[in-house]
Amino acid sequence: MITCLRATGMPLDQIKQYFDLVIQGEDTVPERYQIMLKQQQKTLDEINELQNHLTTINYKVAHYADLLINHQPDSFEPSNIQAAEKSTEK
Repeated sequence: MITCLRATGMPLDQIKQYFDLVIQGEDTVPERYQIMLKQQQKTLDEINELQNHLTTINYKVAHYADLLINHQPDSFEPSNIQAAEKSTEK
């Protein structure tokens, strides 16, 4: 459980507080429940943020795969954008 909580970013002092409550017994279940609810939401928020980052990375992977397969220049490359702008100015 310590490894799990640490991996989700819970500070050691909060982990210690949680286990101190466990040792204190049944009367601390409501407080432990609140600690776990808070950590659950924090972890879900981080998963959502990582999923958004992964979506962006997947888009770039697909973009580069398309460039490699079709032997095309990268339209997002600044030098290619400038060259395209100059050719449309003529």
